[in-house]
Amino acid sequence: MPTEEQIMKMKWEAKKGWILEVDVEYPEGLHDAHNSYPLAPEKKATEPQKMSEYQLRLMAELGLEPPNTEKLVLTLEDKESTQYITRICSSI
Repeated sequence: MPTEEQIMKMKWEAKKGWILEVDVEYPEGLHDAHNSYPLAPEKKATEPQKMSEYQLRLMAELGLEPPNTEKLVLTLEDKESTQYITRICSSI
């Protein structure tokens, strides 16, 4: 596994890079700036306890159950054990 120093020193023209599985911490100080388009999308099902009162009320009025399908979502939450592939060199 590369060190942070190795990653930072890597040249953009390098022919080799790394694919890393990382935990992502999303500092609360970035939430306002990133609210419209958070980084690091992830595939997950929406949990009812994280739905707004409006969403819950609408589901109740329409007689719907909370969805149990995974979708690509953008959140300001920390991400644990999520695999991200980042290209850090310009060569293919």
